[in-house]
Amino acid sequence: MRWYPLMAVILVLGVLAGCRQPKKLVLTNEQKERVEANLLKAAPELKNPLGTELGGAIRLLGVDLDVSSAKPGDKLEITYTWEVLKELQGEWKIFGHLEKERVKRQILDHHAIGELYRVDHWKAGDIIRDVQRVTIDRDFPAGTADLWVGLFDEAAWRTQQQNKRLPITTPGKARADNDSRVLAATLLVEKGAPPSK
Repeated sequence: MRWYPLMAVILVLGVLAGCRQPKKLVLTNEQKERVEANLLKAAPELKNPLGTELGGAIRLLGVDLDVSSAKPGDKLEITYTWEVLKELQGEWKIFGHLEKERVKRQILDHHAIGELYRVDHWKAGDIIRDVQRVTIDRDFPAGTADLWVGLFDEAAWRTQQQNKRLPITTPGKARADNDSRVLAATLLVEKGAPPSK
């Protein structure tokens, strides 16, 4: 019987498949330049400064929207400014919830700088300009939409469906809730059809 080597190979492959580690991101020279261009020498002047500290490691200096009001289907540009106080271990990811309470939530989860600069690569002292461009859902209801922001453990969610978030240690000028989210900005969503393209 020569099953043992085959069984060992099957077992190793099964374990490797079960781990599902994220693929290492290899950046092109152009992408590296884009990341470098968004690592700032000093904190910029912000329209909406927050100073929110997460887990004693990351400070959300501010979140600015390019418009104060928009219609469903419109483009929206969100600029997050992050300061890294100390490096984080693990697979953390930025989450965003654009929501009208108890009615609608649009998920805006992402990695910084157009998915190019993952949290596990952030270095102590980094000041990161993170511009996210999104389209407001066409079924988003009219009224005030709140943008809630924070960091969540992507591995815990992926492997165990566990919603583990970095706690808000200092809310700064923002309001935090009991779900480790900070109210970073508000947007007035207007009635009416978006402009035709």
